[in-house]
Amino acid sequence: MTNSLKFFVGVLLVGAIVFWITFKRTDKPQNEALTLGWSELVSCSDLMSLDGTQQLTLSENHSVRFHDEGSSEVSKTGLWSYDEPSNRYSVTLSDQTSTYFIVAPKGTNTSMLIKGNVEAADLRGSWFSSSAEDYDDPREDGHGAR
Repeated sequence: MTNSLKFFVGVLLVGAIVFWITFKRTDKPQNEALTLGWSELVSCSDLMSLDGTQQLTLSENHSVRFHDEGSSEVSKTGLWSYDEPSNRYSVTLSDQTSTYFIVAPKGTNTSMLIKGNVEAADLRGSWFSSSAEDYDDPREDGHGAR
């Protein structure tokens, strides 16, 4: 192969690489794009009420499922949203909207959706993470009291 042919092939190869890098798609596919507010909310996606009789499940697609074990109206569906400036989440079920903020102690896998604020939280209106894999029932080893 002559030097001019080698030079031409080299330039063509470098040009192809530059073209590929410049025009390749750098956006994440739509299914990988993270929903605003979800990265903080994912640890609170399966929740229970203070008395343990109600469950709230939040999904990345903004859907909410509510289940009340003690009611004849067993389940409801709704939507959640995130307000970035206030760092608050809204949950709407049956045309009623409640706002919450997340409390998650550092170093734990537990979190809470608190209704109100830290100084005056409405615990009966708040939700607590309920991941079964994170729950260690102290009654199982005989060291806990309930």
